Amino acid sequence: IVPAGSKPLSRLGGKVSAGLTVRQGNVDQIDANVSAEIEHRRVRDRIELDYYATYSSNEGEDTANDQRIRSQWTHSITDRFFVKPVFVEWFRDPIQNLDARTGAGAELGYKIFDTRRTDWEVSAGPAWQQTGWVGVEAGEEELQTAAAFVGSTAFEQEWTKGIDFKFDYTFYLTQEDAGRYIHHALVSVETEWTDTLDFDVRLYWDRTQVVQPEPDSTVPEQDDFR
Repeated sequence: IVPAGSKPLSRLGGKVSAGLTVRQGNVDQIDANVSAEIEHRRVRDRIELDYYATYSSNEGEDTANDQRIRSQWTHSITDRFFVKPVFVEWFRDPIQNLDARTGAGAELGYKIFDTRRTDWEVSAGPAWQQTGWVGVEAGEEELQTAAAFVGSTAFEQEWTKGIDFKFDYTFYLTQEDAGRYIHHALVSVETEWTDTLDFDVRLYWDRTQVVQPEPDSTVPEQDDFR
């Protein structure tokens, strides 16, 4: 709850995390990841901006190289109902033959639980997507634009005073040449060490039901876990 009349900076919060592993010798490998979450709250409004990126290289060959940016505005209509007047999302993963996927839309939602220790909300609405592929087979379009239906849920629970569990899931239903069914899921356990330092364990799962074959007819995997 954000008190009315609170100072602007007191309404702003965020988290930044990064990791890097470098191995040299029998195996040359680099693993890097970075994430940033910024949130601004008012009495009935919440604006969020999230960024995630992962990069891995093994013996000079990229094995992961993805980025995701998402921003949304949530406005509470009542204590339970809310609307997301606009959200925008951008995702890139050349390993999955995805040059860029851009989406925008609006959602109407409902808070199933809103207690001191548990928050759970669901929302859905219309969306628009534009998908660009790195390469396609002869005769296929590299750029696809389509309408979509989007649904999402966010669940967060305080297990103990210093440990939180979080689950976020978003899916799109769209036309077949744009992926048909696409989802992004996040499961995390966040442990607070100090007031400014946390230790997080996260699992991401991205899935595209209908993936676009590359020019040499290679078909990328539907699922990507990290």
